[in-house]
Amino acid sequence: MNGIMGIFIWIIGFIIGSLVGVYMPNDESTSFKLYQYTFLNGLLACAYVYSFWCFGWSIEVVLSYVFITVVFILTLMDWKYMILPTRIIVVGSIVAIVGKGALAYLHQDWSILIRSLLGGMVGYGAVALVFYLCLWILKKEGMGYGDVRYLGMIGLFTSPSLVFLTLLIGSVVGSIYGFVLYRRNKESLEFCFGPFLSIGALMSLFYGESLISWYMNLWMV
Repeated sequence: MNGIMGIFIWIIGFIIGSLVGVYMPNDESTSFKLYQYTFLNGLLACAYVYSFWCFGWSIEVVLSYVFITVVFILTLMDWKYMILPTRIIVVGSIVAIVGKGALAYLHQDWSILIRSLLGGMVGYGAVALVFYLCLWILKKEGMGYGDVRYLGMIGLFTSPSLVFLTLLIGSVVGSIYGFVLYRRNKESLEFCFGPFLSIGALMSLFYGESLISWYMNLWMV
């Protein structure tokens, strides 16, 4: 990828990030400041460039752009308003299934689609189990049901192994954040889990296979 292509993709990513801001609810008490939007749009643009560097001209890079954009929108929505809109998750899930189906047909390898569907079921099922266990044991929700749907969508874009990695990374980072929050406020506070799943999802997208291989090699030594 040459410099001109990188700059072009960065600009496209920044514009898309700016368009996302139009979708966001306009509430003065919770809306992002201009400098915050500028910074976040810059991050999205950098993710676009890095994704193209990783995947090049391919269906995979198109799917990664959809995935990154949906993750970006849901992260902003959950962080500021503590909601994960179902319709966005559903649209993302449909794109994932269609895109993986296209990849499977193109490569004549239907295991691509099967891994996607299994990833969706595992992601949805794993967090749904935690959700209902919390209801049963703690008599309250340990997380929102939007997180259940969200991880299911992440699984459709990735695979069963990567969705577990996403949950692991998200749980570790979220626990650290929760501990810091508790130490600062000296009381338990509710906070959204979606952004931490987003961190895990992007880590899995770009580094997931390498992290799993590294971990497996540790046990083989």
